[in-house]
Amino acid sequence: AALDAVAHGDHQPPARGAFVIPPQLDAVDPGIGDRYFERGLLAAGIDDRWGYIDLAGNWRIAPQFFRAEEFDETTGLAPVVIEKTETSVDQVALANWRAEVAEARARRREQIEAWGYSYVQVPTEEPDFSVTTTSQLHGFVNTEGRLVVAPQYRGTTGFSEAGLAAVQVDDNWGYIDPSGGLKVAPQFAYANAFRKVGDSHLAVVGILSGPEDRREWRYGVIDVTGKYVIQPHYDYIDSFADHGLARVRVSNLWGAIDATGKFRINPTYSRLNLLPDKSGYLFARDGAVGTEVGILGLDGSPRISVRGELCEA
Repeated sequence: AALDAVAHGDHQPPARGAFVIPPQLDAVDPGIGDRYFERGLLAAGIDDRWGYIDLAGNWRIAPQFFRAEEFDETTGLAPVVIEKTETSVDQVALANWRAEVAEARARRREQIEAWGYSYVQVPTEEPDFSVTTTSQLHGFVNTEGRLVVAPQYRGTTGFSEAGLAAVQVDDNWGYIDPSGGLKVAPQFAYANAFRKVGDSHLAVVGILSGPEDRREWRYGVIDVTGKYVIQPHYDYIDSFADHGLARVRVSNLWGAIDATGKFRINPTYSRLNLLPDKSGYLFARDGAVGTEVGILGLDGSPRISVRGELCEA
């Protein structure tokens, strides 16, 4: 639908099948769902750099980023990535070399004192122990190309309709607002984007639990303040679907919960896949006499149930 806008204003309607934008780019962002040219701009890449083009194919934000994604319709901000190269000295290697030199000097001195000569060679020129590292830092740009949130994060989900974006600081994830202000401190090993569920905005988060040598993932759900509304005791939680349910895995069996954590479909299924029209679930359940497959309604009631194997389209 966005490309139809090319036909308005100063642009003439293109002939059917004609290129609106000539094939001159290396890549374009796949967009979010079926949304392209959010805020009239599309993330595009050329010569290993990304920027943004308008509906006519003109560069509105010059290709300068290592990676760029689509603009968020609510905040008008887009995630971008830059590469940062730093050079430092390998202090461990330097310390080891200096220790070896000191030891060689000591052996040489002992031999000279004992024999009047020494066969030990002492290095005189310090090797180059510099190390160059390249990191990818995530930030946010506005439609004018100005960095609103400076690239400083190891990862991000982009902004959601709740006006918050998950960002990774070192090994932990938290959430920021469009100004870059920290709203939920980095404390999670995994964090997903917020989604509107009923009257609330909720996000699935994960933590690593247990002894250091036997860490296990546990997933829960938080609100926009970072407070748990569903405690992290599930093996896995999917994002909430539009109908307000989320798939969960407990001891390798699948079920579905609502926004309060109440089971709407008990975790008794070896497979549980949302139907394309989101009106129910395909399921598979192993039993003593074989595998039962079929379709469940959103309330967990079976619509179709047969013996066989679950096949995905």
